[in-house]
Amino acid sequence: MLIKPKAITSSRARTRAYSKEMKRQGGLDDDAGEAQLLPLSDYDRNRLLDFKSRFMTCPILILDAILPGQKLQFGSADPKFRKLLEYVVKNDSGTIGMIGLNPHTGQPLNTGVTLSTTPKTIKWKTDGMIVLSGKGEKRFEIQGEPWRDDSKSFHLAHVEIIEDREEPRLSGERMRLAEELSDRVPSLVVDWIQWVVKTKKCDIRGMDQRIREIGKMPESIKKRALWLAALINPIPELHGVCLEIRPAMLACKNDFDRIYLAVTAIQSSIDHLSGRRHLF
Repeated sequence: MLIKPKAITSSRARTRAYSKEMKRQGGLDDDAGEAQLLPLSDYDRNRLLDFKSRFMTCPILILDAILPGQKLQFGSADPKFRKLLEYVVKNDSGTIGMIGLNPHTGQPLNTGVTLSTTPKTIKWKTDGMIVLSGKGEKRFEIQGEPWRDDSKSFHLAHVEIIEDREEPRLSGERMRLAEELSDRVPSLVVDWIQWVVKTKKCDIRGMDQRIREIGKMPESIKKRALWLAALINPIPELHGVCLEIRPAMLACKNDFDRIYLAVTAIQSSIDHLSGRRHLF
């Protein structure tokens, strides 16, 4: 809607008149001007800083859905990939937004995980090949439509870090069920590793290495669910072991959905490896 200059002038005149009246009644100091900024408490300041730190702009790499803690190594001689990495190095951000594809539609997901890089994790080969190594860190959600950089080589997007974003509170019953499912995870992991080794999908040394990469099993339901999904959908992939759940895990909006998805997936993998019910 277009506001006419006359309307703006009238509004300013009313504001000045109001300020004069307030001063006359002692409501405003002469040195206060037409408005006073209220002082922010430490709590308000921290919330404001937290809000600002959750939003960022970063280049988007559409490759694979990864989870926090997972390590990725990818090489390409594509000039567009070189442009993306040159942008990251030039802007000293070190952050790339990694997203995968929706397995049902083939379209890019709007949720992903930030990938931290440093000059040491980017190898510029003499034959033109560039190898990127990085580790998944924080989950994010794309805000608005991504756009192409000036060279038209890659996409940039505004993203919101959702790692600690407040989520709808679970009902008492759902919270109880989520805790019960989370408590089952340690024993399920032991059974799963035994079947993976027994069916020769991976040896025990390889499993130890994979667990070291993603770290110890967390205590919180959210982090435990993400950890479990990273374990059963590892990088590199264990072929013929488990259904791919990482895109669905990133799309989950609460802890019950996350832990239910992860526990269902590892149980179905155990059933598959043991021969009770085949997945493929």
